[in-house]
Amino acid sequence: LAEHIAVLDAGGRIVATNEAWERFARENGAPFPGQVGVSADYLAVVRRAAETGDEVAHAALLGIQAVLDGSQTTFELEYPCHSPVTRRWFLLHATPLAGSRAGAVVSHLNITSRKQTEEQLATRTCQLEAVRVVTSEIASELHLTELLDLILRRAMEMVEGVSGTVFLWDAGAQVLVPTAWRGFGPWRGETRLRLGEAVAGTAAQRREALIVNDYRTSPYAGPIILERTAISAVLGVPLLNNVARFMTPDT
Repeated sequence: LAEHIAVLDAGGRIVATNEAWERFARENGAPFPGQVGVSADYLAVVRRAAETGDEVAHAALLGIQAVLDGSQTTFELEYPCHSPVTRRWFLLHATPLAGSRAGAVVSHLNITSRKQTEEQLATRTCQLEAVRVVTSEIASELHLTELLDLILRRAMEMVEGVSGTVFLWDAGAQVLVPTAWRGFGPWRGETRLRLGEAVAGTAAQRREALIVNDYRTSPYAGPIILERTAISAVLGVPLLNNVARFMTPDT
């Protein structure tokens, strides 16, 4: 199993672990088995960390205790666990033991890859916000299509996108209409989106950025995009004082 798993008795003492738990303890210098191995008082270890002012440990202590005493059926906590050479994040998950036996199963799942992706997308969103501020001042000028195409190209360079589209709102038809696009064929110009539809329509409706990292399985995915492209991630950002909507698909 990829997860580091330990089984606790009703008092918070470890009664069983899996190989991933033991290996992680050895590789990270824990005084195994005295501190986090079988027979160790895991709850006491967490409590001592909480008493030093560690807020993550304090939250973990309360959550695990709540599962052990039955006042909570499950507990989850995302937390950083950085080493001197590696930045890491884990998801702590605690659930009661099945059956009549008191205790809990505690697991720690490495979610570093997801957290790094979220950080990268957050950075890209900030970059797109900078683009939005600039374009809000210049988009009312003449040659709007040329300006939007330039803005789109620069934005794609910033986020390393492979394709992108700028939509303008057609108040009469009540749809978003592609005005500038890159990385798509002529068919892109025939696309029409209503508010709340796909990534661009949802970002326009909410008037806030939308990040979709698992586009191929997302409910926000557009059928024609799935059919004609291999796009796997999308950023949708409202621009131009909420008149035009900007979407940057990115693989």
